[in-house]
Amino acid sequence: MRLIIKLTLIYLFITICAFLIGGVIVYNAMESEIDIEQKRFLKERFDNAKERIERYRPTEPFVIPKYGVYPIDTLIKEESISFSDTLVMHSQLQRLEPHLKLTAYYGFDTLAYKVILYDVIIESDDIEDGVRSSMIKVFALLSILTIVVSVISSNILLRPFYNTLKELQNFSLKKGDTLNLPQTQTKELRELNAELFIMSEKIIRDYNSLKEFSENASHELQTPVAIARGKLDILLERHGENMSEEQNTLILSAQNALKSISKLSRSLGLLMRIDNKEYDKSAEIDLKKELINKIKQFKELYELKKIEVKTSNIEECQINADPSLIEILLMNLFQNSLKHNIRNGFVKISLDKCLLIIENSGKEVEGDPEILFERFKKGDLSAESPGLGLSIVKKIGDYYGFDIKYKFDKENFIHTISVNLM
Repeated sequence: MRLIIKLTLIYLFITICAFLIGGVIVYNAMESEIDIEQKRFLKERFDNAKERIERYRPTEPFVIPKYGVYPIDTLIKEESISFSDTLVMHSQLQRLEPHLKLTAYYGFDTLAYKVILYDVIIESDDIEDGVRSSMIKVFALLSILTIVVSVISSNILLRPFYNTLKELQNFSLKKGDTLNLPQTQTKELRELNAELFIMSEKIIRDYNSLKEFSENASHELQTPVAIARGKLDILLERHGENMSEEQNTLILSAQNALKSISKLSRSLGLLMRIDNKEYDKSAEIDLKKELINKIKQFKELYELKKIEVKTSNIEECQINADPSLIEILLMNLFQNSLKHNIRNGFVKISLDKCLLIIENSGKEVEGDPEILFERFKKGDLSAESPGLGLSIVKKIGDYYGFDIKYKFDKENFIHTISVNLM
């Protein structure tokens, strides 16, 4: 939900609360004013009644609607007036309605009277209806104006913010360009843009330094490793026959170590490039075709370990991705199924609705299988692999949003990796 909509809803909620409380206050104020006016009106009628009494001096009760004069025997020395509420049948609505009642005792000479008057200017339910109707209309008008103003504000006041957001979304370390943020007169946005610009400069500077260091380190490492491997090959070729078995074993061990260093350097460089999103090419890939080619490439390697290859449900699957990354993903999955398999084992491959599943027999996993996707984590601690193959697979999967899962059957020692490519 957009920020402006959230702010609008909060404002409308506060407005509803204010209108509910305000409605009660307005109702009480109006009722109080009307009550004062009703008392004043009844007092005026009482003054008129006194004039009539003094003029006609009735000896019998005189009663008409909302008016009554009753002669009494008690001598009244001092006039008294009191007000009270009463219910009176409404002539048109035919129901009891609340009225204000005036009861007065008045006397002069030897005569005394009890005067009863009651009337209503505006009924309480009419006040309530009026207040409610007014509040609803005002609230509806205010809501419409608020929404209209919010939409206009969103398009005008927040435009610099959306431009900043768009610039951040298009920001790329590979391009090496700092953020080109728009000018704005809003203080908060101006400060935000200034901080973002400084941050982008620092990120680009740090990224270039790290990239240069990594490339230099990788290049400088590969060269001496290649020289060392070449010299060991020459040593074995020229003097291998004259060396003892122990010397040959030591040289082969050194070659394997150098090979691991070279592979480790390439793998770490690959992970860094994926993290930096340097693989931004996109092409439509026929995964079925790539999978069949990969099976053919590994056919002889599987046969060397007498591993039976089983395929099922190799269906069509088209995805958009960088072809080199998909090649690396498949290569690591197949190498994993070969490297961690057993002699006379099996590997089962399926591709059903873009769900790639590779099962293979193998050894028991040492440690927690859940952490095998982390860097330098290996199921077989004695293996020469640096433990980066599945990390690279996971990194590529995260890059494209593929759902990758690993499962190990402890009873039958079966490893299963599934990659949902949708």
